[in-house]
Amino acid sequence: MVLLFYNSYTKTFHGEYFSLSFCVTLVFIFFVLFIPFFAGYSTDNFWERLKIYYEYPKVKMRNKYIINVISNEKKNGKDIQNYFYTNNFYYNRNFTGDLLRSPSVSITNHINSNQITEKISFKLSFSIRNLKNIKLFLFYDYFLMEKVKLKMNTMTYIDIDCPYDSCSKIVANGDLVLNQKSPISVSSIPLGIYYQKKGDLLKVERGYSKYDIFYYYNKYNSRNFTTKFKPKDIFYYQGIKDSEENFSLELEINIPKLQEIMYFDSVYGTLKNTFVQYIFISVFVFYVLWYLLDFILRNRVFYCSIYGDIEADDAINY
Repeated sequence: MVLLFYNSYTKTFHGEYFSLSFCVTLVFIFFVLFIPFFAGYSTDNFWERLKIYYEYPKVKMRNKYIINVISNEKKNGKDIQNYFYTNNFYYNRNFTGDLLRSPSVSITNHINSNQITEKISFKLSFSIRNLKNIKLFLFYDYFLMEKVKLKMNTMTYIDIDCPYDSCSKIVANGDLVLNQKSPISVSSIPLGIYYQKKGDLLKVERGYSKYDIFYYYNKYNSRNFTTKFKPKDIFYYQGIKDSEENFSLELEINIPKLQEIMYFDSVYGTLKNTFVQYIFISVFVFYVLWYLLDFILRNRVFYCSIYGDIEADDAINY
């Protein structure tokens, strides 16, 4: 005979192979094993690999930028003037169009006591007439190192229109936020597909002009992971139309302390969380079915042989 059920205090229950009581016991064992799985699977997070966590990114602004300015200044028979400038000396020297005249640029990384950048200040000033629009590309190193491991050279594209005929000053502040087209996979090895120590965002492929700022914009936006400037406040100061004046731009870029990050958990991590849920449900199911099976066999709802264990050498058959 096969052991069907065991009560360590009083009796053991036995039955023949493939008897009705044997089959009922197998059904109960099946329920104990598989009910927790199906109960857990019916919930939303039993096998959930896509998750969200929050991290304080480590950011450092590089001393690299591209500036494009549009003004309504009438010059050389044109009503609209387009000015270009970058701190790449080679680009400026070979540019055939109009360069900004002696712009002054100041970049400050504000670092806290934990050596993490809290915010970045970017200040720009130059002389111009009738400024209408300014476009900026600012370049950074961006690291996530807590749960996911991501290193990348990144940038922000900032496009500001002046609501007046001319602006003498623009002050803006906002956040540098992570933009994801897909979740990041958890790995012990940092993902560095978008990272080089010297940076590669200013490299231009053959067939494109290095002065086409939208080339940089489109190339950058084709990536899975980017950053963008999310403005909070922008203040405009009206300038004097048709007057040569000094324009200044002041940007304050904050680094969010709780940056939301989507990621795919590892198979090991997912199995661990799933196992905990499975065991939690199994304990409840096990005790319910244990006492139900004990009641069924003790009261012989299905026939079985009951042996007492009071006398070990001479078991009594009830």
